Amino acid sequence: MNIYKILEQAANIARNNDDKKHFSHGGIGIRYDGPMVRAINGAQPMPNPRHHCEARLIRKMDKGGIILVARVVANGDWAMSKPCIDCENLMRKCYITKAYYTIAPKEYGCIHFH
Repeated sequence: MNIYKILEQAANIARNNDDKKHFSHGGIGIRYDGPMVRAINGAQPMPNPRHHCEARLIRKMDKGGIILVARVVANGDWAMSKPCIDCENLMRKCYITKAYYTIAPKEYGCIHFH
């Protein structure tokens, strides 16, 4: 699995999000049974983790899946997208195995949950 390539696909999802302001998140979930699912951050008047890209992906996932999330800024570059503590806890609870996230242009990190 080419993590960089999948994160770039997630970044393209974010770039194509019509609802973005100064930045946007796009994500891809790789289910244990094979299919890939997609999500973006939801529109929200007040910050709420249930609208985060990770939480929206989890609703489409199964146990053992992998989540990849990219944040892009106005010029299209990758930016820090480390999951918030609420999303990390939700991923643990839902048995997601790994979460990859963008850090800066062409850089990414990974959280291993199980």
